[in-house]
Amino acid sequence: MKSSSTLPILMYHGVDARPSVVTLHPDRFRWQIEWLNKCGYNGISLGELVRYIAAGESFPARAVVLTFDDGYQNLYTEAFPILRQYGFSATVFLVAGFCNKDNRWPSQPLNIPTMKLLTWEQIGEMARFGIEFGSHTINHPRLDRLPASTLHHEVVMSKVILENRLGRPITTFAYPYGQYSEVVRDAVRNTYDLACGTQLGLATPTSDPYVLERVEAGYLS
Repeated sequence: MKSSSTLPILMYHGVDARPSVVTLHPDRFRWQIEWLNKCGYNGISLGELVRYIAAGESFPARAVVLTFDDGYQNLYTEAFPILRQYGFSATVFLVAGFCNKDNRWPSQPLNIPTMKLLTWEQIGEMARFGIEFGSHTINHPRLDRLPASTLHHEVVMSKVILENRLGRPITTFAYPYGQYSEVVRDAVRNTYDLACGTQLGLATPTSDPYVLERVEAGYLS
């Protein structure tokens, strides 16, 4: 079996026709997935990626990980049908305290459009079809600005909430706004198997498994 020393982890947020820094037009999303499929790429989950990094092994050739931060409801209506059509898995990072609500968490910039988030019923359906879910905290704060007790609540209790709701282990995490400190990273390392940052780059077998590089999907032509 052919292998590769690098692997792209693509980072998405919303898949929506409204232009913004956190949305990708549904037509462009379809084009990207069709292109990946045509080029022979296979989607793997972050849960699968953990095993390769833990062993320091090369990745499967033409493997790609699709990640979605925040858990917008348009993932269910726009992205999920396309992923199913082409057989791609994905990892969705949920803001546990805002599921079934919208994205107006306290730290949300005003220039970000208000969008509904996934309901628990939609999350359950997506999970049954192989979509993996991870934690994106409870309230989407900047973790590097929090006192220790609040940091523990956001990192650890978000995992507990999601596991109780989904009935399955939650092993992956994404830092809100890509911001972290060594204290934050240590808290995440003690709670999860793997975490994604927002630093631009390709993952390698020697990548830090708690600050994995990603590629913003908007960079794809």
